[in-house]
Amino acid sequence: MQKDIVIDGKKVTFKATAYTVVKYRDIFGRDLLKDMETVNKHDIEDKSYVSGDDLSILLDFGWTMAKQADQSIPNSVEEWTDQFNTFPVFKLGLEWRIIWGLANGTLETTKKA
Repeated sequence: MQKDIVIDGKKVTFKATAYTVVKYRDIFGRDLLKDMETVNKHDIEDKSYVSGDDLSILLDFGWTMAKQADQSIPNSVEEWTDQFNTFPVFKLGLEWRIIWGLANGTLETTKKA
């Protein structure tokens, strides 16, 4: 699954595949599924409940998907985010989770009985 999102007036392409988990682990040495479990315990729209760890996970997750889509982006999360004047990480985190869910068939729809 690939999707373009405009950040601070710049189009950024994000790509999520089954390989995203492997790439994330290789780069950050952490398990993406466990990290996302941690983030999903919180309502990231309510920023008062989001920890620094959640923020770091979201940034690493987004950067991994951006790097998968475009190898020319900077080689560190910090360099990548520094190229933007504004970076709405909480809004983007929701978008990234949707891309991830669609790519991996993890989003479910509820049927009315």
